[in-house]
Amino acid sequence: KQFNSLFEKRALYEFKIGLDFEQFTKFRKQFSEKIDRASYFGRFARFKHPQRVLDLRKHLKGKIITEMRGLERSIGALDIYNHPDIIEVKKGQDIKQDCFDKTYVYGPYDRDEGMEEVSKSKFGCSFYELDARAYGNHVEFAMLEIVGLGLIPIFSKHWGDNTKHISGKPFSQVENSGIYLEFRKQDKVCTNIDEVCKKIIELNDNENLYNDYVDRCIEVYKQHSSTDVAFQDLQKTIGKIL
Repeated sequence: KQFNSLFEKRALYEFKIGLDFEQFTKFRKQFSEKIDRASYFGRFARFKHPQRVLDLRKHLKGKIITEMRGLERSIGALDIYNHPDIIEVKKGQDIKQDCFDKTYVYGPYDRDEGMEEVSKSKFGCSFYELDARAYGNHVEFAMLEIVGLGLIPIFSKHWGDNTKHISGKPFSQVENSGIYLEFRKQDKVCTNIDEVCKKIIELNDNENLYNDYVDRCIEVYKQHSSTDVAFQDLQKTIGKIL
């Protein structure tokens, strides 16, 4: 292809986020220190679909606590804050999480405090979802933080099917890259939710299986998004176009 400008040529290259996974080691917990809990972790945004945690809760058979952390009380988030199946936790409020029939919802957090709390969970949710052509090979910071903290990720299957791992495979086809929840927009149904919840409970109840999954999962995302990999790619790209 002939390019009309340097800008047009640059626009064809994808920037990949790089993360230092070692920064999370101080937060990671042993299996025995973790709570049987799935946490949404990140700010409110419609394209992150935090409300799908409410769908998960209904199918987890009272075995896994669910929570959302980082949701500011914005107009967009009122559907969640006004939902009958949530317990809103105010800033500074000390509350025992012992209810499986509702989802605990927390507002914005200090980053280190938020990571410390979420690191106690066994599973982390982020349902980041865009138009298929908009993904590139991008893994969001909030998604990488879930992995880095040592949680098993529960991600959108649409994202996983349309985002390629550095190996060349879609993330959803890379072993130990996460559990993928599929959502059918036409009728607003999570089509594989029973299968997803069965897998969550299986991993939750088996320490060896869980720990092995976590270790392999961290390696999958380090291969793709560690700082040395991402910034070497960026350096090579800059060298080609300058």
